[in-house]
Amino acid sequence: MQIVRIHIVALPYYDVSECLDEFLAEAQGRVMTLRPDPANDYDVNAVCAYDWQGRHVGYVASHDLKETWQTLRGSGRKSLRGHVVDVNSEHKCVVFECHVETLGEVGELYPTASYQAWKYTGPMLKLTPEMASLDYMMDEINERLDEYEDWSDEDREDFETLTERFCQMSRYDLSGEMSDFRRRLCLKLIGIAGSRFDGLVENLKMAFGRTGREVHGGEVLYYWMHIISEPKTIKPLLACRHEYDVEKVRRELEAFPESMFERWLENKEHFMARLLYMHIPRRVLWQLVSGIAFYEAVKTCELVQSDEYEIIVERILQLPTVELQYEAYQQITALLTGTAWDEKAAELLEKMFAKVKEQKDRQHKMDEAVKKSLEEPRTQNFYGDKNEFQDGGQMLKMVIPQGTDPAKIAARIAEQQALLEQKENKKTKKYV
Repeated sequence: MQIVRIHIVALPYYDVSECLDEFLAEAQGRVMTLRPDPANDYDVNAVCAYDWQGRHVGYVASHDLKETWQTLRGSGRKSLRGHVVDVNSEHKCVVFECHVETLGEVGELYPTASYQAWKYTGPMLKLTPEMASLDYMMDEINERLDEYEDWSDEDREDFETLTERFCQMSRYDLSGEMSDFRRRLCLKLIGIAGSRFDGLVENLKMAFGRTGREVHGGEVLYYWMHIISEPKTIKPLLACRHEYDVEKVRRELEAFPESMFERWLENKEHFMARLLYMHIPRRVLWQLVSGIAFYEAVKTCELVQSDEYEIIVERILQLPTVELQYEAYQQITALLTGTAWDEKAAELLEKMFAKVKEQKDRQHKMDEAVKKSLEEPRTQNFYGDKNEFQDGGQMLKMVIPQGTDPAKIAARIAEQQALLEQKENKKTKKYV
């Protein structure tokens, strides 16, 4: 009989998002079930986690997916049933444990043959400083581990510092090689030092999850969008535009597996998130991004030359964050100062400021609604039967995600007030 332990992550985004602290407080020892999610938009190998109440609480961490599928194969069942044996409040995740007679055989979860077969003949971007540093750090980590037996206390501290820095920077690399390296490094650290590197191993396992969060509007998304649109990228590509056929490059992009170029055109943020879960080889990933950067640079140049300023404005406003929109605005304005663009630039800037104001107003309304809810004299504890009092009034405890519609908050407050009134009416009838 083998004991299998699996990390369950992404808890803040699913059915326990609004009561996460309470869930983590009572999860230890409770039943949990893991079940494949083949219809997942980002990863066909994803495995869902359901808690003792049947709530979809999260997913198996990418680092543990292979072992999870081996366990599923070995069990011969459609799902795995076990218990939560550890809770990590810092990373907002739990550890699931189950028993299986033997692990089954699992092939390559993320086959790369279709990516390797893809043909690209367009220009290439230069490797960024971050990617060059990651190459160095991966080699350095391996070389230092080979000398582990001779380490001094200072050597150990230096290694931990290096590896922590690597964990932070590795989020920018969305390639399959990076995911594989982190996994191998975890196994190597456990093999040579047992539990001495538990903290490092945990951070390495959580690195993929951090990357996943930040391709949705965070630093990772900004990093890759910046690579594709910044002047340092655009100018070298435009300098060689006559050496390459942009329409041929477009056809090659359209031939990339899983219609990724179409995804890029439809939704940049979803495109970046999907890249992470495809485990594309770094060489192929860099070719894909280079082709997209070249195509975007040439098309933007053509729009500028044809005075199609309305389309330029539309494309800038389609970028996923205001920060990226403003950066694109600055780049285009620098290129077109003194032309008819000046009028459109003012219009675009006004629209971006309006969007920022709308976001701030929405946040302010939400803050005011929460503040008002806490000042209501008659509310009830949202997560329990025990009443808590503050200044003579009952305080409503609510976990409200940022960006929640104020109308929904108000509805929640009204619902709780109605429930409280029903309870008080029942008490009154009881004692009459």
